Amino acid sequence: MEILSQLWSFLGLLTVLQNILPSQLLSLLHSFYESLQDFFSPYSCFEIPEFNGYCGVDVNDLYRHVNLYLNSVNPSTTCRRLTLSRSKSSNRISFTVAPNQTVHDTFNGHSLSWTHHVDTVQDSIDEKRSFTLKLPKRHRLTLLSPYLEHLTSRAEEFERVSRERRLFTNNGHGSYESGWSSVPFRHPSTFETLALEPEMKKQIMEDLTAFADGKEFYHKIGRAWKRGYLLYGPPGSGKSSLIAAMANFLCYDVYDLELTKVSDNSELRALLIQTTNRSIIVIEDIDCSVNLTADRLSKMRKSSQHEKGRRVAEKGDGDDDGRVTLSGLLNFTDGLWSSCGEERVIVFTTNHRDIVDPALVRCGRMDVHVSLGTCGMHAFKALVMNYLGVDTHALFDVAESCILSGGALTPAQIGEILLRNRRNADVAIKEVISAMQARILSGDVEIPEAEYTVAKTPESMDRGLMESPENWETSPGRFGGKKKREGSNWERKYRGKMGVVVIDGSTVRDFVSDADLFQKSVDERFAELDLNHDGVLSRSEMRKAFELFRLIETDFGEDVSTPPEELTQLYDSIFEKFDCDKSGTIELEEFRSEIKKIMLAIADGLGSSPIQMALEDDDTSFLKKAADLEASKISSASSQLSVVNR
Repeated sequence: MEILSQLWSFLGLLTVLQNILPSQLLSLLHSFYESLQDFFSPYSCFEIPEFNGYCGVDVNDLYRHVNLYLNSVNPSTTCRRLTLSRSKSSNRISFTVAPNQTVHDTFNGHSLSWTHHVDTVQDSIDEKRSFTLKLPKRHRLTLLSPYLEHLTSRAEEFERVSRERRLFTNNGHGSYESGWSSVPFRHPSTFETLALEPEMKKQIMEDLTAFADGKEFYHKIGRAWKRGYLLYGPPGSGKSSLIAAMANFLCYDVYDLELTKVSDNSELRALLIQTTNRSIIVIEDIDCSVNLTADRLSKMRKSSQHEKGRRVAEKGDGDDDGRVTLSGLLNFTDGLWSSCGEERVIVFTTNHRDIVDPALVRCGRMDVHVSLGTCGMHAFKALVMNYLGVDTHALFDVAESCILSGGALTPAQIGEILLRNRRNADVAIKEVISAMQARILSGDVEIPEAEYTVAKTPESMDRGLMESPENWETSPGRFGGKKKREGSNWERKYRGKMGVVVIDGSTVRDFVSDADLFQKSVDERFAELDLNHDGVLSRSEMRKAFELFRLIETDFGEDVSTPPEELTQLYDSIFEKFDCDKSGTIELEEFRSEIKKIMLAIADGLGSSPIQMALEDDDTSFLKKAADLEASKISSASSQLSVVNR
């Protein structure tokens, strides 16, 4: 009790002294006490206030980084009290260290701590916030700088991943302070859900990762830290989904630039200045956004007039035309103004790459060219898994044969069919196969190549794989990969009248079940292919038969640029499929058996839903014979019914 009484007396004395002594003296005593405490303490303390200076206007960026860093290390494991918050536009919960609470951390084997101080300003409702860092005094010189660098790096990465990203579009007022309007960017597309071939997907992800981590490399070689992508392919091939997946992968904002709203080159530069770092700038349908190619023709005409002695009133750069010119867009993507920011990806999209001005997409402007077309088998399986949750199915082999035969569809076409029938996987896959077969039979086929999409990376550029615009016409990666074959013998012989029939799986199955008719049809086809009449089909006879009908090399008279080694490999695989006993020749029974399997697979693919097909008016066509058989049965039944009615 005596000790407690003395303690109360001492506290009372302190209170009296605090009221009697001048504030300057009290402040001096407090400073002396803190200095004495710091001298004997084994720790050094560093205060990081929320604002720099005493005006409370200049925000201390390090304070913000400390807040982000403590969020990233999950302070709930070492702090007893936390303040939780969540914004309206986000589902993520943020942690904030409660006032006067301490969070412990470790770095390079040393223990550190952060204390969050919140003090009320006298005679004001404002609060003074700060963090105090406490670390071992003997290691403060070697710890402080590396630790703060580690903290800043971790905070920036956490901010990049966790912040709400925005989708911007230009509002037609680019010359003003804010030429962009934005909404939250919440597109769900990711590389895991994209219908892309695995190798191409891997190449793009590796290229994006190397770009995002390449700040020091770009500075070392003296290049602006930017990357150009050209996405080309038919509508529905997934260009927009790929852009969204790139944005989600990099955690970048997206700026959708509508060139038709930009009045001139000056406004285009103003819009570029207003974009932020870590963003993707997208110009969709670059071939039809503005008439850029006409700029060169205009300059050529002006030069010709100048040579004839005529005075040219307009300037050659086209700025006085009051519109965006090719020169302005080139400076936007690759000129001095393109270096006004860092870590930007510029993406052009087009449905027709061959009509885009080569100056826009040359190396250095569009570094990576990505061809997006119809789905290969891997992409088809990815779509089926995404929409139906099915990773294997009995009809996958039928779908693959349709794709190899040129009946591949775009991701949008397949996705729409799967979405419409997502409650029944069997019906959905059968309808997709029916659409593929309808495309084959209608003649609108496109033979897939070994790689549906070719992405050019810096490594591939070093290996000479970067495709230059001059080689587009002869490149196998060119969209479509076709050129018109005029007046070919095959075209004159086989391009006849087309007939439209309505068939389903039962039509083909009934034809196969009619043993006499089916065997006769198969035998006739076998005899037609047996050129030397030796009763078996050799490898060369099978190849000559396919080359005669030109099912692989052409699209109804249009040559498809398929490499010869690919053709040989495909022909060999077909021959081996028919040569069941591996004797090196195809006998009649083997031919009958394989044709029957193919026809029954087609029947399963067609299913029970009737579809319209455009068939060549060819009496040797199995599908034509199946349709004729069904028509004859219907006609016979109608005749019998009319006789009964009489």
